[in-house]
Amino acid sequence: MNNRLVELRMNESWSQTKFVENFNNYVKNDSPFKPYDKNGKIKQITYSTVSRWENGSVTIPSIYLDSLADFFGVTVSYLLGLSSRKQMKNRIRDVRIQKRMSQKELANKMQMTQQAVSLYEQGIREPSLEIWQKMGNCLDVSVPYLQGYPFAKCHWCGNEFVLATEKDKDRYFYCPYCGRSPLDFGDKKQSAKTEHQDEKKEFLKLENEKDTLDDAIGFLNELISTSEGLTNTGKSELTKVVRVLYNIYFDDTHACWKTK
Repeated sequence: MNNRLVELRMNESWSQTKFVENFNNYVKNDSPFKPYDKNGKIKQITYSTVSRWENGSVTIPSIYLDSLADFFGVTVSYLLGLSSRKQMKNRIRDVRIQKRMSQKELANKMQMTQQAVSLYEQGIREPSLEIWQKMGNCLDVSVPYLQGYPFAKCHWCGNEFVLATEKDKDRYFYCPYCGRSPLDFGDKKQSAKTEHQDEKKEFLKLENEKDTLDDAIGFLNELISTSEGLTNTGKSELTKVVRVLYNIYFDDTHACWKTK
């Protein structure tokens, strides 16, 4: 797939010459990701360089990718034509605030500029895998969670796990750890349309009925053991009722009532 350099340049209504001028000024004065040569000097681009990049005869060197992506306000993947997402929605800022850490403090831990952290948080810049891993370690969270993937938490066993795609919200309706359901999704909103929606509603309904049944059994047992107004016959009849109720049980795996 061809890169999107021509598209991004034309969106700004720049000629190749104007783009070269603007980009070189940006790299020299503003870019937090400067392309250095082997001698430690900033490498600038020329008209002929841009022309070869745009027609695909020469691949854009990696040392320019970060600064080009920053310059246009897109991710590297979008610039290279590998992704349709211009920006990424991640949890870097949310996690950083939860950890009571300033951008400057995180930047110092990451050994980068505060501006770079800001670009990552806004989704304007896409961190490399190495930076994702380092940031995950600094913030003590998993990389997929930091990247913004949805996650779920089972309110039965308390385990949390990342969902690779939104479709996994249906696939993992039952917890992969304990097999029970339903799950509490990390965004606090379950998908509006799901093939398991009716099953989820039925499960929640049965859960409420199960709680009512447990309360009833508890009440009857207490009545049988403590009530002085009940005759022996009355207690015997109530005990039969309790036994019947005990013989009805709730199958958590299949979300239904069964008889033993």
